[in-house]
Amino acid sequence: TLVHDLQSEYPKIYENISENLASVAKSINVKQHVVNVTNERRVQVPTSSSIEIHQHSPTQTTYAVNLHEVFPMDFFVPEVSSKQQTQESENGETISAIHTQMKFHDHPDSTRRFRPEFLQIYAQPIVSDAFTQWSGSTPRECEEADAEAMAASRFLRENWIPSFVKKLDNLKIRPIDSRTLTIEMHRAGINMRYLGIKYKNLLELIFFLTIF
Repeated sequence: TLVHDLQSEYPKIYENISENLASVAKSINVKQHVVNVTNERRVQVPTSSSIEIHQHSPTQTTYAVNLHEVFPMDFFVPEVSSKQQTQESENGETISAIHTQMKFHDHPDSTRRFRPEFLQIYAQPIVSDAFTQWSGSTPRECEEADAEAMAASRFLRENWIPSFVKKLDNLKIRPIDSRTLTIEMHRAGINMRYLGIKYKNLLELIFFLTIF
């Protein structure tokens, strides 16, 4: 039986699950946010508003659907400078500019999401629903949530991945084959899709991969 579904035409809210989801949010460092479930009602969402909770009454079993959407989408607009990214929380015009530029670029890919290891490493919690209509209860909140997620994506590309490459170059990380390289990348919170990234600071990694 479906007992919790915020995004349906007739929303169902299972209050007992909120505490459990809040614990999940804290453990993986995602940010609670407020969404409008009806014109009159706003609710605090610990993780993703798309999570559905089902109960099997005969066995008293509770299970969840769409848990992968707890992890925010990994997306950013390359043309937005790092300086603009740091100003987004203080300057409403900058946030609006980010959203304006997003309209002229590829939309976020729901299959490309941050790894939990990166979320736990990253200093600032991110809204699970970033880049969706459920990322906040007002346009301003949505813009802030999207800008924060975009800043995390930029940090991953411009800071975190290059620092991982330096560890490879300095032999602080010594994978012996593609399997152990995958393990090390995942441990660092880096998705394997970044093996093909075209970025000048990753030339060492591209060269390194040719030995396998």
